Amino acid sequence: MDTKQQTAPAAQPEVVWSADLELFNFDSLGELLDSDDFEVGQTVFFGEKAAVNPTHWVDVDIVLDALCDRAFDQVGEAASDYPDVSQEARDELETVLGAWVAKHAQPTFYAVKKITEYTITQEDIGA
Repeated sequence: MDTKQQTAPAAQPEVVWSADLELFNFDSLGELLDSDDFEVGQTVFFGEKAAVNPTHWVDVDIVLDALCDRAFDQVGEAASDYPDVSQEARDELETVLGAWVAKHAQPTFYAVKKITEYTITQEDIGA
């Protein structure tokens, strides 16, 4: 009996293209070339789509600072140390906010990594 485990081949990264290094919203070089007039020798860019995790953008300090600011606006100096919460409470708030973001605020955009310049050739443009 063969006891070697077979691993699934790694998924190929999804490549996206851009004319300006700003918006990588074309799925192929051909789609990019069809979108505008390009010349031989012009530089465009491609890279790998990378998912973003919006829960990393949760910042408990901003929430607690906002609570303090609003309390200060209402009662003044009496709220200068508000809210005084433990690290455990901060961690709990981060978990709750992260879960809410993961459930309700998933982005429809993506990051792009391993960006590479590509010079358009005559073959790319055609005869």
